[in-house]
Amino acid sequence: MPRTKEFGEKLREATRDKIINAAVALFAENGLAGTSVSQIAKQAGISVGLMYHYYKTKEEIFAQLVEFAKKEVLEFAEALNNEQSPKKTILDIADEMVKEWQSGLEFSQWIILSNNLTDDELSYHGTEFVSSLENLIKKGQKQGDFKAGDYKKMALFFLAMLEGVASLQLSMKGEFTPPTVEMITAFLM
Repeated sequence: MPRTKEFGEKLREATRDKIINAAVALFAENGLAGTSVSQIAKQAGISVGLMYHYYKTKEEIFAQLVEFAKKEVLEFAEALNNEQSPKKTILDIADEMVKEWQSGLEFSQWIILSNNLTDDELSYHGTEFVSSLENLIKKGQKQGDFKAGDYKKMALFFLAMLEGVASLQLSMKGEFTPPTVEMITAFLM
């Protein structure tokens, strides 16, 4: 049976996704320097030759991950700037995080990887995200939905909690139990 063009494209996309997912896991665990092309190919379940068909170097994969991370940070910042109440926004975000942690390691791998990227543009977007989170907390405090306190420190605490939970999940693997929405938001409400 001949392959259709759509089938070929879906196969290429699936292979690219395998490579990206393997790279995220390995870069989060070992960093760029501690990860080899052969490790990525092995984790993806493909040959090194096939991987080179998609990416010439591990740095090329890493650069694509930086672009993905920039997009995700911007989307997260946009999610904080909406018409909902700050309380509903933070509860929705916390609920989504719990679901991500329950579904597997990928969310935590992305958090750890994103926090270790040093791209200037990503740092700018990260600063924009922190500012959006600070503004959300400040707005929630003014509306009486959030506890009083230094909204800047509270935003940093939220981010530190995110990274801490992600690190725990990656180190504990099968023994990890994600926090609840109430635990994630207790410092705010």
